[in-house]
Amino acid sequence: MRRITSSSGQHETVTLRRSESSDAPGICSLVNPSDRDVFGKINVMQLLEKAELAVTVADDQDQVLAHACFLDHPAAALVDPARWEHLVWEQLGAHACTPVNTLFMHLFVAREGFGPAAAEEIMRASFRAVSHLDYILLLTREAGDLGPALERVMEPLQPQTELRCRGWICCREELEPKLRVRQARVEDFDSILSRFEEKQRSSYVARPYLLSELIEGQNDDLHMAVCEVDGSVVGFMSVTSELELQQLAAVYNLEGQDQETSSPVSTPTCKYPTCKYPPTVDESVVGFMSVSSELDLQQLAAINDLEGQDQETSSPDCKCPGTGEGVSGKPTAATWPLFEVMDEVLGQRPSVAPPVLMASIHEDTPGPSAAVGDQEEEDEEDSRPGPAAAAAAAGRKRDRDEELLNLIKEDMRLQREAEERRAQENRERMDRLFSLLERFGRHLSRQLVPPRSTADCLQPILPLILSLILHRLVLQGHDVTGPKADVRYKGVVHLQRLEEDGPEPGLHHSIGTLYNGACPGMTAVEALGSHTFYRSFVGRDEGEWMLEARPEEEHQGLNCDTPSVSPLLVEQVQQHGQGLSAQPQIWPCVLLAKKPVQHRNCQVYPAVQGSGLDRPTAASPEQAGVFRIQLFGIDKEHETRSVDLISYMFQRFPELKFLFISVSPSSPEFPLLQNLVRVPTGPATPALCELYFLPSAWKGKILVRPAVPADLPAVSGLVKDLVSGGSLDSGESLLQDLDSFYKTGSDADAVRLGAFVAQVDGQIFGILIIRDEQDPEFLRSLYDLEWFLYWTHHGSEEHGLILHLVLVPWFQFLVRLLLKEALRLGGKSCLYLRGYQDEQHPQNSLVSPLDCVLSVSVPVRPRRQIIYPLEELGANAPPSRITEPQEPFSLSLVSRKLILEQKVTINSRIVVVGASDTGLSFLEELCSCPHIRFNNLTLISTHGFPGDQKPDHAGFLSTSHAYSSRDLNRFPAGSQFRVLTGKMVSINRKSRAVLVSSGEEVPYHQLVLSTGLQYQVPGVLQPLPNDGPAPSNLLTLNDFQDCSSAGTWICSDFLGGEGTALLYGSSLDVFTSTEALLVLGVPGSRVQLVLPPPEPGPPCFPDPAVEAAVTASLKTSGVQVHRGWTMVRMERDGPDGPLTAVTFSRDPPEPEPPQDPEPFKVPEPPRDLETLHLQCGVFLNFSSKSVDPDAFSSISRSFLVFDGRLVINAGFQTCDPNIYAAGPLTQFSRRYHSPEWSHASFSSREVGRELALVLLRRLDPTLEPDRPPPGSDPLVPLYQKPKVQGGKLPGGFHYLHVTKPPPSCSKKTPAQTVQNPVVSTGRAETGNYFCLHLDPQDQLESLICLSLEPLPWSNYLVLVGKHQQLLGRLLDQYQQGQIQDLYRFFREPWVLPIFLDRFPDFQQELQQELQLISSDTLKDPGETEKTDVPPGGSAAAAAALRNRTLNYLSFNQNLLPMFPCRGQL
Repeated sequence: MRRITSSSGQHETVTLRRSESSDAPGICSLVNPSDRDVFGKINVMQLLEKAELAVTVADDQDQVLAHACFLDHPAAALVDPARWEHLVWEQLGAHACTPVNTLFMHLFVAREGFGPAAAEEIMRASFRAVSHLDYILLLTREAGDLGPALERVMEPLQPQTELRCRGWICCREELEPKLRVRQARVEDFDSILSRFEEKQRSSYVARPYLLSELIEGQNDDLHMAVCEVDGSVVGFMSVTSELELQQLAAVYNLEGQDQETSSPVSTPTCKYPTCKYPPTVDESVVGFMSVSSELDLQQLAAINDLEGQDQETSSPDCKCPGTGEGVSGKPTAATWPLFEVMDEVLGQRPSVAPPVLMASIHEDTPGPSAAVGDQEEEDEEDSRPGPAAAAAAAGRKRDRDEELLNLIKEDMRLQREAEERRAQENRERMDRLFSLLERFGRHLSRQLVPPRSTADCLQPILPLILSLILHRLVLQGHDVTGPKADVRYKGVVHLQRLEEDGPEPGLHHSIGTLYNGACPGMTAVEALGSHTFYRSFVGRDEGEWMLEARPEEEHQGLNCDTPSVSPLLVEQVQQHGQGLSAQPQIWPCVLLAKKPVQHRNCQVYPAVQGSGLDRPTAASPEQAGVFRIQLFGIDKEHETRSVDLISYMFQRFPELKFLFISVSPSSPEFPLLQNLVRVPTGPATPALCELYFLPSAWKGKILVRPAVPADLPAVSGLVKDLVSGGSLDSGESLLQDLDSFYKTGSDADAVRLGAFVAQVDGQIFGILIIRDEQDPEFLRSLYDLEWFLYWTHHGSEEHGLILHLVLVPWFQFLVRLLLKEALRLGGKSCLYLRGYQDEQHPQNSLVSPLDCVLSVSVPVRPRRQIIYPLEELGANAPPSRITEPQEPFSLSLVSRKLILEQKVTINSRIVVVGASDTGLSFLEELCSCPHIRFNNLTLISTHGFPGDQKPDHAGFLSTSHAYSSRDLNRFPAGSQFRVLTGKMVSINRKSRAVLVSSGEEVPYHQLVLSTGLQYQVPGVLQPLPNDGPAPSNLLTLNDFQDCSSAGTWICSDFLGGEGTALLYGSSLDVFTSTEALLVLGVPGSRVQLVLPPPEPGPPCFPDPAVEAAVTASLKTSGVQVHRGWTMVRMERDGPDGPLTAVTFSRDPPEPEPPQDPEPFKVPEPPRDLETLHLQCGVFLNFSSKSVDPDAFSSISRSFLVFDGRLVINAGFQTCDPNIYAAGPLTQFSRRYHSPEWSHASFSSREVGRELALVLLRRLDPTLEPDRPPPGSDPLVPLYQKPKVQGGKLPGGFHYLHVTKPPPSCSKKTPAQTVQNPVVSTGRAETGNYFCLHLDPQDQLESLICLSLEPLPWSNYLVLVGKHQQLLGRLLDQYQQGQIQDLYRFFREPWVLPIFLDRFPDFQQELQQELQLISSDTLKDPGETEKTDVPPGGSAAAAAALRNRTLNYLSFNQNLLPMFPCRGQL
């Protein structure tokens, strides 16, 4: 919000924003004759569609106060838009203007009096919005006066020759000058600190000494700069050349090629030109250890005084070091032998009450929750000494149920005693060995002289570290004596400055104490050993020292002979190394210390994390060429000029070629990152932060031009270097298309091609090949392009298709300029990118890297298609390309008006578990957001992404028609989310990670559980091993992959045999699977159906006529049906054999009561259950669905509330606010008092979409977050989309059942059901049954179709919820006997506009207009009396209805050619 003043002194609060199509009427109202004298003929809508940048100044009522349009070329009447450079450079003398840094003003209008102020604000906002924009030009042939508004901000250009046009220029330096950047000085400390303390953006406010150290310690490798405005510091940046690229390459995908040096890269894991590290760069020898199996205990005892070990280890208070538990259950110095060793080495007194060790806490222990919070508080109270704590504990106990608390304590005690009894034998055997190893390790450690290069903080604890390593090697079961001894060990030593109150409030540690395991509140590092050392030392040694013990022979090339290594150590290495061949039981090791890797927050804004120490040391010569940002902060008002700091840093370090910066994934993206390139994370190792980089060529001379034959060698090398593997054929296709462009300018089909190359300082770094789009109407009919384009303002020749785009990875920042220039040079306004699921598809575009294009394009949603009755339409049908099935693909759009629109990047890790309809709908909604780019979306699915699976034998299961195979193939580009194949087996809420069955741990910020319900293996199988596989002939089908495997197994192993196929269950899947078996060729006599007793809830077939027809069809096919039986036992041939027989039971039928019962007759005893024993060749289980066992185990062990289903609130949240859930897996909390409502009652696709909207309101910074009033709780949400179920039933019947969610789930009485009208035609037995149920308001409530012909189900879905009058007065015609066949009725042409996906928008617009007319009529009631009012309403309403209908039919003429458009009437 800004405040501007008019020339008359009037003040107005305004907002500057990008212009929208809805602003066109307001802009047109501001155009006056003087504007036409300057800009000529004005077409506002045309300018809004073609302008790269359009800015609107709106007042507090959102009315247009001023507007300006900017394009990347002058008016076409002046010069060819693709060749304006000669006009500007040679004739106007503006040599600094280039297509990269220049825009042209095509329109400026403003409300009277506000022109000068609005023009200045628009110009300043334009320069801020486009970082590379330096000049704005205005060229015109008109002789009109420019006006005071533009004369204030623009200067005239002096023409070099006689011209028939005039020019003006506005420079960035006049309105938005670059920031003044200089080196930071000590006196800047106070101004920087005070400024950022107010904004609370600084992560170092609690550590101000860090900033002062950075300022004072600047050198050749460390530099800090500040930026000023009018002498006031508004931002700063600290960079260092200290960077470990090898460690980054292990986590991030740093694959690329050295295009600048044209030399091969030595390190195969990191192909960046500056990553040329020898193996010894990040490792140095800090210790040495030798392990031998030859122990002379007597000699060792004489040296180390081991006589007292028997008494020490036999003490009843001494427990195994693996648990560290004493009699009281608390670790102490007496019960933890390792503490005694620590205290002895460090020269301290033994600790009396050391803190609880992280090693004794299970890693799956959840964070604070309602379930465990009270118990934790009680434990804390019990651990506090003193009377006050005792009183507090007593008061807490009085408020609780003592009986229940004592029962819990007793149960815990019994469990602990049972565990101790089971482990007692092992403890007694291992105690002596552990104590000997402790003394033996100390003995070996004392023989060590550490290198002088070891950090001061490591010197005193190095012997202890070696002892701990030896101890852990045996404790973890490593072989340390044999010829194949495994002594590899990785450990982490945390060096952290001692805080005033310790690492956790109330937990004090003495300075210089080493603890095994990270203390609470610290970042845990998963390794075999993790140790934390506290002391008071300078921050330069603070961090994580990665220590690794490896065989010495693998490191013969280490710098052991340097002066920094002790000669005694070198002698020991050589002495032990010589005996390796003769004595294989001796295994020398070296202890390597890797440089620290910093994981905590060390940057100012926004939560930027460094990749090394806070205080860097001198960089090695091999690291020259790379530097990174340590600290960065800038005022919000000037954050768009952060690039000025980067430019200064590249000038300060001219020899460095790349800039790196790492940020927290949870922090929002800030403007600086929009100019950088994100490094994708590697497939195996999750990254702790997001990594961005920028090459020094960022400020080089950038040029995009048409390709010429001389570029062919460079392009060929570029393609060969960047394209490999399965894309080699696509690379050859690119070169073939480029050759065709050189020869004829068109492809083999005579379609015009365009080829453009991107250069930086004269070197080619990218190529783009486009082709004219031959049928844009085809794309318009299949995809919702009108959401982004005003179609009538784009000519057919302005649509292009991206064939190939190859760009060097570290020059991805060029993609926006490359596409913008391709639009201008090629004369296009739109470019499309098609994506096919099959990477080898011949029409698939070669785009490398694909992420760069997706970051500047918008995904276009596919449209729901009408299934046309071609026989009835005849010649009036749409073109065959629209009506015939085409290869499905996804579509992305690049347009002129969106090319400079920056997307909001969200790096939060969102993990979706389960590829159900709900989960897929959630992902589709997120990936289809046009203004947001999600970088860390992950889908965990049992069988991967469903779209990658071929739908073979998919007819086994019924369908909800949410996602067909074509819908999945038109899913947004797959690179927008990562797919992990596996099942969720654990949720670690404390570390926010999900463990997958494949062994991978997936971190998350928001977790979405949408696993749904599945059919499970019955629990009555006998015998069934605990972990054994299910029988091969027991088939449980839940998805396409299961159906495909089942169909293959039946065809190969069952079809040629003699067994019986048993199907058990009461769902629709039982009948669809029966039809699938019959289609595969299984005789009906070999198929038996067993239906369990009916359960509460809606039946499988709500219409008795459908059930009767299916039953008759089963009988005709020879399929036996057993009703009312419950499965009680399944038998198999041995523990691993196949299923052989199944036993069922049911209650015997009740005898008919006698007509004259005897009054004193003794009641009969209960009768035995009837049993049914059936032999089984294959068993398909479709009994009731339930939660997957692995999902249930993960949910329960993570302490999420589970009450039959996973409990959620109205906002889809579980008891953990970072874990969401949706779909049939869930139910609402009991506090809503609505047990009848659940997500299972609604459309899963709509539920997933609503979940995405809830999460977007939390993550999208452009949306207002929903903040309900305190204490309020939203009601249970209701949904409008119908619930659909369909499939192919026995007899070849195609079945469809569509039900609208009722307004209430309360059961209707039979009298209420009879009152609702029903429209039904045909008979179920003949396969032409169509039944419609209407509600009391005559709206279609549900429909049931049973037909022998395939159903146009997508047409019928839109009928639910429509009024019968809208459907051609359906009920009236049926009651008059005019409708004999509903199938034929809905194939008539008049109903096709209702089937169109645009019809809901048409209804909404018409209702709004009729409401407006109705309100005007109420204001003037006399007008209605003077006008002849037609039966449907007023004359104005009838005219509006006619006008809107004609516009609707004309606008959709491509899909509704059977109706005349407005010009034909």
